Amino acid sequence: MRSSCMVMCLLMLLPCVALLGCEDDGDGSGADLIGTWVRERRLTVGNRTEVEEWSITFNDDGTFVELHRETSDIDNIPLEALESRQGTYDYDGKSMVTLTGDWLDLTGDVSSLDDLATNLFGYERQIMLVLAGDGDLLFMGPDVQHFSTWPFAESYGLLYNDSENNAFWRQYVVQLTDADGIVLERRTENISFTVTAGDTCAGEYSVSETISDVTTESSGSFTSCSYVVSQASVEHVDGSMVSVQDVRFLYEAEGLDNNPQQEWYIQVGDNYLGYNPSEQEAALRNSAFVKQAE
Repeated sequence: MRSSCMVMCLLMLLPCVALLGCEDDGDGSGADLIGTWVRERRLTVGNRTEVEEWSITFNDDGTFVELHRETSDIDNIPLEALESRQGTYDYDGKSMVTLTGDWLDLTGDVSSLDDLATNLFGYERQIMLVLAGDGDLLFMGPDVQHFSTWPFAESYGLLYNDSENNAFWRQYVVQLTDADGIVLERRTENISFTVTAGDTCAGEYSVSETISDVTTESSGSFTSCSYVVSQASVEHVDGSMVSVQDVRFLYEAEGLDNNPQQEWYIQVGDNYLGYNPSEQEAALRNSAFVKQAE
């Protein structure tokens, strides 16, 4: 009974903020995904405003199209396409989406069809998905890191709330292959945190990573685990500041490098968005896909 109370304290320290809303579960059919979503990251460097933009369109026939663009100065240099992806998606109606398709690197030198082989990749992302607000904010993560220039902004984690079991969890499989099917990057992770008292927790993990034919794996239970709950002021996608629940997990486990591990999250809907601590204030704005008007 006590652990259930502690989870309630953790989740209800702050009510759902109106601007973020609570979870929009949709109808479970994928209809809540259909449409175009845009994510934007802005970074001020001196007198320049650098912008990175991702757009993804989910079609009602089960296909998607994604485009990634950037500019080093939004006031003087137009957005330039970096990559495009297209393929099919499968959504379980609640927490996981699978994206499978082709990835074209648009920064490569492509002057004929023969050049496509060196710039075309295949990938699959079985990743977590969170809808928040009034169903107009979308979070998906993590992403492939092979082409990442801003890794914390491009590839974030999500933590799902399993309130019935006093637990939080995440899982994903991300894979990138070249045109010949050779695996360039494959990452698999499962991790769970279970609240056991006012500031302690337990957990288990399994991780596997393959980079250039070298695979490393580890798994086990946490040897120690604690968490801290606080409030954070973050920037909403509309530029306003909102107060959200902030949770930091600190844990150790055999087989993990750089013990102790620390992870930072802010609440979005009923679940949690991972962020790098140096980007706390901009974590929501940098990570959210915003649904576009039809």
